[in-house]
Amino acid sequence: MKIHFHQDAEHPIYDSFTKELQQWSESGHIPALADRETAYYLELQGGRLARKRLHHELELRKYTDEVLGVQHCPGNHYEDEWVYASVRRSVRYHRDGRCLYQKKSDQILYQTITLADTPDGIGEKPYSCPNCGATARVAELVRGCPYCNARFQISELFPKVTNFYFLRMDSIRSRKKQIRCIMACCMLLCFLSMCLRELTGAAEHTGLLTKLISSVLVGGFLGYFLSGPLLLLSMLVANSARHVPLRAVFTKKKITNFMKSLDPDFSYRYFEGQMLSFLRMVIFSEDADRLSAFQGEERSAEFNDIIDMVYTGGMTVRSMQLTPELCRLELVAYTNDSYEVDGRIFVRNDRIAFTAERSRHIRPNPGFSITLVRCRSCGASFDASHQKYCPYCGNSYEMRADSWVITKAVLLR
Repeated sequence: MKIHFHQDAEHPIYDSFTKELQQWSESGHIPALADRETAYYLELQGGRLARKRLHHELELRKYTDEVLGVQHCPGNHYEDEWVYASVRRSVRYHRDGRCLYQKKSDQILYQTITLADTPDGIGEKPYSCPNCGATARVAELVRGCPYCNARFQISELFPKVTNFYFLRMDSIRSRKKQIRCIMACCMLLCFLSMCLRELTGAAEHTGLLTKLISSVLVGGFLGYFLSGPLLLLSMLVANSARHVPLRAVFTKKKITNFMKSLDPDFSYRYFEGQMLSFLRMVIFSEDADRLSAFQGEERSAEFNDIIDMVYTGGMTVRSMQLTPELCRLELVAYTNDSYEVDGRIFVRNDRIAFTAERSRHIRPNPGFSITLVRCRSCGASFDASHQKYCPYCGNSYEMRADSWVITKAVLLR
């Protein structure tokens, strides 16, 4: 897979989703560009905040009109764009008009935007309901047939934002100071290098003014050129040393190599976003046992106090297993979580260990499809993507046969 990197003056999807995310915090309106899993966990998070009588305000202000970079990761069916830009992130929590917590910080907002080779404008095209035969727009069938209320498994209407997270960064003023320091060091090194070459006879003697001018020009240019990579490396090392282990950089390659034999169209970025959305569902749900995405019993009780979970860009592998029937991954996600306990809000870094499973016999369906969802026991149609138990007969829906599920999610201390 070839990865292409470039900078853009603007990115419409990135900018639109950033605005929609702010509007969600203000009005509770779910971002239209969020994929189904992201939209559902945002709905659950909004419910958690409402039950705790908390009003959440999120403000994201880009420092410039430009995004810092766009990384293209093409695949056989999915294409991921990893887009990021520097933002001023302001977070406030209120209860009954009283501010309980507020913080402003300079961060980099990363978004994974997934595209697929589905037909253009498929959401607006008419489609006959597989259950009753009535015609409706595909976008309407996502929420169920408006005539018979049948529910379906429908391919995602891409492009969608399948994941987003923040990484801390230094303030603009601090970064400018660091750039000046790097340039000054390079100038000094150039000056000392020229003096040393003259003392050892490796170069002819030149005047002091000539050496100073040469040092400023050569050292200044070299320092400015090196400042970008050096600051990025220092930021990554600082974040890793603070919370995320360096071995997390190998996770993508490990999981991709492991999954390619089962799914040639496997996209790690899409998988990462799906796992984090499922994990957030387990965290924000008041009754995780009723989630179709959670097929386990081990869940940390402390999750009930979390009001926001921010992925810090790192995930590590504990084990990967293949059985005759299942594919099982044991992973650790590194997060920065906000808690509300007895009227006090605090933030801390967490490590969340979770296990993801799916049937190894799932056949990838890269094309657009609509499949009627029926209970395997009574035949009734219901929303099995987010609801584990059939509302008609009470039997559980085994989502593991069609998709990934979380079977364990615990905090590591």
